[in-house]
Amino acid sequence: MFFFVALAVVIGPTDAPLSAQSASADSQGRPIKFDPVVVERGKSLFIASCGFCHGSNAKGGEKGPDLLRSVIVLDDENGKT
Repeated sequence: MFFFVALAVVIGPTDAPLSAQSASADSQGRPIKFDPVVVERGKSLFIASCGFCHGSNAKGGEKGPDLLRSVIVLDDENGKT
């Protein structure tokens, strides 16, 4: 779940969804509300642990691929790849 929430925070609401269901909406299309403290912690952890390769926005960097279009991410369901 951390990875999914961190990506949702990093890419923001205006970018393409991570799957058929948007990362920022529930199954009825209602916006999901995330605890801002948890979101900030996830963002910081993603940048520190993953951003050096995948970029701070998960769109790829010098060493790592774009995670927004990753088959692993697109096929992920609730953090269970």
